[in-house]
Amino acid sequence: MERLTSIICKGSSNLIDLIEFDLIKQNFKKDRFSSIKEQEKDRWKSAIGTLFYIIFDDSAQTDEKCKQGFVNYLPFVYLPNHLFNSLLPSIVVLIREEQNYLSVHKGIRLGLLLTERIALGSMSKDELQMQVHSDFLKNLIKIVTYSTCEEIRKLAYHLFEKYYGLFEANTARHRLVNQLLDTVNQSGFLAQIIVKIKDTVLYQMNVRDNKDKEFLGHNLKIMIKRICVLKHGAETDILEVSDEVMASLNFLICVMMRDKSMKITGIWDLKDELISSYLKPLKTAIDISRGHYQLKQKESRPSKDSANEVTLMVGGQTVPQMSPGQMTDVINAALNTFDMMECVLSQLNGVLSA
Repeated sequence: MERLTSIICKGSSNLIDLIEFDLIKQNFKKDRFSSIKEQEKDRWKSAIGTLFYIIFDDSAQTDEKCKQGFVNYLPFVYLPNHLFNSLLPSIVVLIREEQNYLSVHKGIRLGLLLTERIALGSMSKDELQMQVHSDFLKNLIKIVTYSTCEEIRKLAYHLFEKYYGLFEANTARHRLVNQLLDTVNQSGFLAQIIVKIKDTVLYQMNVRDNKDKEFLGHNLKIMIKRICVLKHGAETDILEVSDEVMASLNFLICVMMRDKSMKITGIWDLKDELISSYLKPLKTAIDISRGHYQLKQKESRPSKDSANEVTLMVGGQTVPQMSPGQMTDVINAALNTFDMMECVLSQLNGVLSA
């Protein structure tokens, strides 16, 4: 592979030109591409992604003796942002192969190697409007959420963190956050996004300038209504959405306490609406969920008459069969979660009534 890569690097006057499939077609006979299929384009993108993965992975080697110097064949007139955007289609094709862990690993690793070269906050909202960024986010989030390989999930989330930091921290970050809220449906991941929103709100509260701040005022109110919501009202399975609920409660406590005297975010204008449409239904949902698990707790206790079979459901799905000891641990963990959530909810109610 190294020999083949060396031949390709030495044989091409500009390796960047290899990325664009339409340009490559012009160098061959037209009839050869007359019936080209979309999958052929994907094969080319996959091959290009692998080639640049080898080039940049070689450059990242710490042992100078092991380096082949492939990166020296790249023209250095291109900005790292441009190179990243140009190679995103190849990264998307590589990480789309869900069952091919080697392909996914190469795609994620290439993404990390490229993002490390880009200055934080240097990418604009216009770049985010490119369709390939939407495709990249959708596939990366899918890996973080559903991949059966823990190493791949962690690596993918690391790439997400790097990617998130590339965008300018006002208009571009605002667009990215809304795009994420449209895409993510896993509670743990949503919780991480809510934390990022909170951090940006607090940052913009401390910046003393007259520039428009996308995470304050009207935009913040819209965002709060998106993250502080129970899709099924008081009947929501609280255990299923516990991560995002805890994150949203902590978000409200933190921002409302900080803004109580400043009144610059507009969050206090939502006080009555939050109480009626979010906090009261949440309290009812916690009580219903607690009652359900307390009932399961009683059913799981040994009976003299018979060995009761207890089943649990989370998010509409039946929890796999488990031993009585495991069932007890699960029920106790759920009850502890409800107690902790109610404690934070009480703290928020205290902030609102103070």
